[in-house]
Amino acid sequence: MLSLRRTAVLPERSRVASAVAAHDGRVLRAWTGTDRHLNTMSSRDGQTFGDKATLPFTSRTLRSEEGPWHPSPALAGRDDGFHMAWANMLRREDGAWGPPRRLDGLSPQALCTHGESVVVAWTTRLGRLCAGLAV
Repeated sequence: MLSLRRTAVLPERSRVASAVAAHDGRVLRAWTGTDRHLNTMSSRDGQTFGDKATLPFTSRTLRSEEGPWHPSPALAGRDDGFHMAWANMLRREDGAWGPPRRLDGLSPQALCTHGESVVVAWTTRLGRLCAGLAV
């Protein structure tokens, strides 16, 4: 089991889980803000975060048996940079976020890399576990 040596509290708030990934000596954190916008901050040491970016996208309110909620982002690092799945979108960071690629019916829960592909995982409204490759 891991134990925390140091913690960093960011001056940001979210009602849902955030995501974190590392690539090329940099840590990226992403979250859905209380205003439903997608946000990112980066760090070189995993402790001090800066360079906040608020992207011009907002999530829609999703409905479940537990009530309304907003999607959390999922992140993964790969040789070509960071990849993020969020609110039916898959994006890649090349210094700036590129245009979203629409993933119909998807509210991603996890993301990882496998070779040249990015694997996206989600659960359907019927409780089925799904995964898909994005190139």
